[in-house]
Amino acid sequence: MYFPKVQNMLGNILPTSVTLFMIAWVVASFSSFGQQESQFSQYTFNTVAFNPAYTGSRELISIAALQRSQWLGVDGAPSTQNVSIHAPVWRRVALGMTIVNDVIGNGTIKQTEIKALVAYTVPTSEEGRLAFGLNLGGNLNSVDFTALRISNSANNPGLNSPQGTFSPNIGAGVYYREPSFYLGISNPNLLNNTLYTFNPNAINVQEAQTWYGIAGYVHRFSDDLQFKPATLVQLTSGAPVQVDLSATVLLQEKLLLGTSYRFGAAVSVLGGYYFSDQLFGGLAYDQELTDFGGQSLRGRTVEFLLRYEFKDRNCKCSPKPSLY
Repeated sequence: MYFPKVQNMLGNILPTSVTLFMIAWVVASFSSFGQQESQFSQYTFNTVAFNPAYTGSRELISIAALQRSQWLGVDGAPSTQNVSIHAPVWRRVALGMTIVNDVIGNGTIKQTEIKALVAYTVPTSEEGRLAFGLNLGGNLNSVDFTALRISNSANNPGLNSPQGTFSPNIGAGVYYREPSFYLGISNPNLLNNTLYTFNPNAINVQEAQTWYGIAGYVHRFSDDLQFKPATLVQLTSGAPVQVDLSATVLLQEKLLLGTSYRFGAAVSVLGGYYFSDQLFGGLAYDQELTDFGGQSLRGRTVEFLLRYEFKDRNCKCSPKPSLY
């Protein structure tokens, strides 16, 4: 798909830690679409990673950790780690923090995103809440193509040494919620920073803006059966619109089962279990539906999530297991 462009830019590359098509995909994605945001299959349990207005919406201290391993069996495939914490702290104000770490090519390309979160919630009705959020922070970016053997490196001076930058950024979001419905819009990176330069006369890698829209509805048939359809829409500058649709059920307030479809890209199987009212573990398995550059990649991706929520100090009660 992008091989002619990549070969003209990089020449004959013989990677030592990743395959040729992996590096081609990474560089072509940067040059064609800009820096993409991290992608999560369990987005309904990890909303704070891309919408700061979600901060404090759990109405208690919530800590989550996620590991996403993409394209299993491919050396140097992307890997993502995410850790977040958020909680209401004073009246209508909530604070939080999220860290997202992306690694591609066994460390050839790294990006660590660190953000402080703040949200302010306004009651709109007896049960409705409208929150406005901001995130402040930035990205630590590094790329090291010295791990690769480049035959015409003299013509590509930007590939002869490691590069590293820090890119400050700011984001904003709006999030509306009721006991059985939610809707949010956000852009976690409003600035178009230059992350890397591969040969100053040829290509600058810039951070592309991504807008997120998320919505979901929880229907409680009974305490033992809940059903939730949800969607996530991503609009990235220069890239096709990405739409995810998911449907999950919660059985006996313990077992979560579901499926998700990313239009034209992947289908996912979702699972989870409430080990207690406070501790939840989630699992997603993705099967890619597209080929890459003539290669029959059809990658498989696994994503693990753990979330722990503290008891409310005022009522001394635990969070109630739900799909919300």
